[in-house]
Amino acid sequence: MSADAAGVFAKVDDHLELISASAHDTSEMALHEILTDGPYVEASEGRTAVTAWSAAELVTRWPGVGPLMVESGFLSVHAAPLRWHSTSIGAIGMLRRSATPFDESDQMMAQTIADIATAIIVHSEIVQLDVVAGRVRDVLGSRVLIEQAKGVLADQHELDMHDAYDLLLHRSEESGRTLSAEAEAVIWSVLPGG
Repeated sequence: MSADAAGVFAKVDDHLELISASAHDTSEMALHEILTDGPYVEASEGRTAVTAWSAAELVTRWPGVGPLMVESGFLSVHAAPLRWHSTSIGAIGMLRRSATPFDESDQMMAQTIADIATAIIVHSEIVQLDVVAGRVRDVLGSRVLIEQAKGVLADQHELDMHDAYDLLLHRSEESGRTLSAEAEAVIWSVLPGG
């Protein structure tokens, strides 16, 4: 996917605020759009993507910001909503200086980028490196337990590893325990005194 500029907006108190822009002219245009209307606002409010790819369409569709987009040299826009559960928390916009439509592949990529931006915004807590390292150790420890439990179940029930994993998942669901807790229980069941 190619774009000449991009901007990310998030809703704050029922209006959009510019979070980031790839270029100065994009920032100025975005600030104007927040005060008027445009593809980002439309994508955010409608929770669906918005696309336009001609100067005439930009000016006609968004008379408040369209002329500014064209004056800044942009002729194509694609705005994708930042969707969080059943609501929109903003939008991301991609701009091109050519009147080239954003094809289906471009639109899918834009929504993927919007989804990643949403995850970053929603989960943007500051995390210390030692906390990250601890989380990684926990995940790896759980993974080791699960692999060991799969081996136990495969041996006990003469299953391949895939079927052993399915059995472990089934047992976890039945017991109401997490997958890691169920894996630990399987391992403890074969230890002496377990």
